Amino acid sequence: MAVRCIPHSLARAVRVALLGAGLPLAVLPVVAHAAPATQSYQIPAGSLDNALNAFARRAGVLLSFDPQLTAGRNSTGLNGQYPVQQGFAQLLAGSGLRAVQASDGSFRIEKAPTTMNEGKAQLEGLTIAGDAQTDSAVGPVGGYVAKRTRVGTKTDASILETPQSISVVSREQMDARGVTTVEQALRYTPSVSVPYGYDPRYDWMSLRGFDAKSSTFVNGLPLARSTYGIMRPDTYLLERVEVLRGPASVLYGQSEPGGVVNLVSKRAPDTPLHEVSVRAGSDELGELAADFGGPLDDQGTLSYRVTMLANDMNGQVDKTDNRRQAFAPTLTWRPSDDTELTLLASYQKDDGNFAFSRAFAPQLIKAFGLLGNRDREFYEGDPNFNKFDRTQATVGYELSHQLNDVWSLRQNLRYENMNYYYRYLNNDGVRFDGRTLTRSANVKDEQFNAWALDNQAEAKFVTGPLSHDLLLGVDWRRLDNHEVSRYNRNGPTLDLLDPQYGLSVAMPDKDADNDIMRRQTGFYAQDQIKFDEHWNLLLGGRYDIAKGDTDSNLTGTQVSRDDEAFTGRVGLVYVSDMGLAPYVSYSESFNPTAATDPVTNKPFDPETGKQYEVGIKFQPEGARSFVSLALFDITKQNVVSTNPNNPTDIRQVGEVRSKGFEIEALASLAEGLDLTANYSRTDARVQKSVNAWEEDTRMPYVPRESAGAWLDYTQPSGLFAGVGVGFGARYTGETSYTGRNALAALGGPAIINVETGGYTLFDASVHYKIDGLKLAVNASNLDDKEYYSSCTEQACYFGYGRTVTASATYDW
Repeated sequence: MAVRCIPHSLARAVRVALLGAGLPLAVLPVVAHAAPATQSYQIPAGSLDNALNAFARRAGVLLSFDPQLTAGRNSTGLNGQYPVQQGFAQLLAGSGLRAVQASDGSFRIEKAPTTMNEGKAQLEGLTIAGDAQTDSAVGPVGGYVAKRTRVGTKTDASILETPQSISVVSREQMDARGVTTVEQALRYTPSVSVPYGYDPRYDWMSLRGFDAKSSTFVNGLPLARSTYGIMRPDTYLLERVEVLRGPASVLYGQSEPGGVVNLVSKRAPDTPLHEVSVRAGSDELGELAADFGGPLDDQGTLSYRVTMLANDMNGQVDKTDNRRQAFAPTLTWRPSDDTELTLLASYQKDDGNFAFSRAFAPQLIKAFGLLGNRDREFYEGDPNFNKFDRTQATVGYELSHQLNDVWSLRQNLRYENMNYYYRYLNNDGVRFDGRTLTRSANVKDEQFNAWALDNQAEAKFVTGPLSHDLLLGVDWRRLDNHEVSRYNRNGPTLDLLDPQYGLSVAMPDKDADNDIMRRQTGFYAQDQIKFDEHWNLLLGGRYDIAKGDTDSNLTGTQVSRDDEAFTGRVGLVYVSDMGLAPYVSYSESFNPTAATDPVTNKPFDPETGKQYEVGIKFQPEGARSFVSLALFDITKQNVVSTNPNNPTDIRQVGEVRSKGFEIEALASLAEGLDLTANYSRTDARVQKSVNAWEEDTRMPYVPRESAGAWLDYTQPSGLFAGVGVGFGARYTGETSYTGRNALAALGGPAIINVETGGYTLFDASVHYKIDGLKLAVNASNLDDKEYYSSCTEQACYFGYGRTVTASATYDW
């Protein structure tokens, strides 16, 4: 596997060119127009001098300081409403510096008093709001530990006070680990598994044993998808990745009971942002990215952001390549303190020649006496035929208005369009000679238009000793999709010992040509009730109406479905003065099925899910740390089950149960030292099935255990200020697959159980930041361990091999 890092000469050139433009910022006073005494700030974590300059520009004050005072110091950033003095105090907390105001209104940075009395006088009269009031629910986290989010309640809510398991992966975490996909972002998140290993097309994820790729949302609205047309958003466009574990239909409608993944887009900042980045690395990766934003007027009523990237790389599999272009502009308008409108758009195009990375299952090798097996670089397709092209564009808005002290209104809307074309030669097995691979030719051609709309009314009021945060909402989604599938089982064969490529493959005939419409309308209500200063009760209910039509252009037939469901949610949490919060909750889910009952010729009922969860969270006041433990028990019912010996024997009698526990810890242990760690244990089993042999077997692809820890340290001061290292270890336990044995005719057992052993992978990072320039080298699967993420009776799926990337990022 080729590794190509940025040459030293290129690194020096980038540093000299970009640093020369940014050095004056640290030494020149900042001059800006007058601004309100108290206003909102969104200053990302970074070097202290950059944070101070950004704050002064936004506050409209004159600032001067000696660069030697701030050299090598970092700031956790600033988010929320602050007067100028409080803003400076927050930015300088723990630095040993203070901001002193002169008689002309300007400020200078100097060393803080060293005596106790003088230090006390400096803070006298300042009232700084706690983190719970200043952290943004959608903006930058400013570190590893988020305190607020919208994913759990659709409101700006405290994670500590929400009685359900929630994880937030911040921009800082993604940058530290060199993350480029959502799947990678969640590698150190509990109860998340990747069933199929290496796949450059999609983010294959499961939560608590259930599929999650169909339960992915962007800014609280569903990420539209067709059968194969599933988007894989680039994480450079994201501010955070959030996970709400357990059933979430009461908020989001149809979804799997394992939980939902919510992607939060980057928003327009209140202070100027300029960033350019170059990356190079494994598989001949080359990438250029840029991120610009800030206010467009002196009053801060208009602000913008434009994020873009382009890259090109080969794949882990031979003869494959991947290219991506992405562009995401956003504009925020705040005509008053009560009204805010944010316009969000995105465009992303992925194309190339993608392929699976998989090997024959061991039992096939033994039964057929295979003369050659495939390694993880083996290409089973043909570059003359295989092709992948996916383009998706979105546009929408988020509108909010505060009517009065009680009521506020919000409306979120997004339109999506996707064009998807994928053709490939698929492995259909090996002949008895042990070397001839049979292949089928497949083509998937899909286009869809989708709309998603969410209307919300939120009321905050008090009734006696109870304070309420009431949410009323109506959401709606619609997808119109045209799908064409082509298939020919008699594709060209491939010799495993002497593979020949560049063959001519005829276009297969159509086996499906469908027009599909899906629509859902949901009515929901939720009340977050606080009483006795410590107790928080969450009540929620939702009624959904889901409709769907599938029209076949080949047969002229139509299949329609009309589903309705009510889902509920209740939770109770007690938050102690020390930040300890035990909780208990119950939640439900529903998800329409695609199968039809062969007896009645009518669609099956929706699948339903329910979860009981108890846990405890700990987030001490004033500390940047968070620890959570959860025990869960999920039951999924109405699962459609098929008898493999009789494909017409399809019945909705299945039931699956997943239970286990998980632990997550995130902390800023000291200045420059950040930690994330997790452990999960999941026992997911089939409870009921049309196949008696399947009952009480483990669900496929779900590891029994997983664990991980990532530690990152950056030297805050001294000779090696700005130098940092990171190291992580990820463990995934064994998985099990039980299925009908295709080799039973050769004398083997009728039922076969295949187990995939556990594995441990290591990640590392080395980085250096000075004067706005950050150089980093990130490595994933450091020792290049070759492993299977899962196996079936036919194949084993390779995981990701070692990847090494070098990057240079400059912000000013």
